[in-house]
Amino acid sequence: MQLRLPVAGLALAMFATAATPPAEAASILANFSGTVSNQIGTTYNVGNLISGSFDYDTSTGRYDSFDIAGYGLPSGSFSSYAPPPLQKTSSAIFEANQSPSGNGSSGYTDLSVNLEAPFTNNEFNTTDLVAFVTNPGTYITDPTDPGVSTISYISRDANSNVLTQLNANLTSFSATAVPEPSGLTPLAAGAVALLIWHRRRG
Repeated sequence: MQLRLPVAGLALAMFATAATPPAEAASILANFSGTVSNQIGTTYNVGNLISGSFDYDTSTGRYDSFDIAGYGLPSGSFSSYAPPPLQKTSSAIFEANQSPSGNGSSGYTDLSVNLEAPFTNNEFNTTDLVAFVTNPGTYITDPTDPGVSTISYISRDANSNVLTQLNANLTSFSATAVPEPSGLTPLAAGAVALLIWHRRRG
């Protein structure tokens, strides 16, 4: 019986591992920074370094968070979109926004990161959003490049008058794709099987 238990435990673990489907990204966690190019109503000056981040849920097409230099919107309070880069497209925009009509707020707010394709290619050659954002070679982060990627925050009152605006040239961008929890379940089942066998043996 002791000979069969390790075989059964190992077999179950191997089956669980083999049955694990390729993990699909549930969210994209991005961190970025840039140098301020112009501003209205903020405490930043041109040339200052700012940073930000966003958590984009690929399954819902919405952001769980989006922050630029401390300016942001709470989770679930805004509409959003992040069109994946397409063939022969020169820019990919990650943007979150809030409007009075949609959320009962007192004004409009918009945050965005605009990733530009290198001039030599002048286009993005992939429709895989995860592969795109996790490959730094597909977009420009050189502030001296005329087609540099940008960061933008703007807030307006109900009459569309600008209250606060912050624009920056992107200098760094990194993203991590977080897999769906369900993709890890079969592996966990295999680990549990081995643990049960080990305890029985002991």
